[in-house]
Amino acid sequence: MDPQYREPIILAAALVLTMSSWFRTGRCLALGVMIGTLPICPALPHLINVFGGLEWRATLLIASGLTFVGGSSPDAGARSDAAALAMRGR
Repeated sequence: MDPQYREPIILAAALVLTMSSWFRTGRCLALGVMIGTLPICPALPHLINVFGGLEWRATLLIASGLTFVGGSSPDAGARSDAAALAMRGR
């Protein structure tokens, strides 16, 4: 295996294992969303600067800010089974 591809493959495998152990129901959807976002993450700066009007520093700051907002709110749209059970008092 080419050494430049070893670390991203290991990271992707670790993410898949983490996601598959976190969700008891809806696991396929969670894995699909996670795997679907892998090609979007490196393309985010290109999507932000699609018309070419921004300087590279501004594009990087916007992409970093969006990543921070997305990463700092993990329970924005979904709740894990453990949290749902805790809310019910079981």
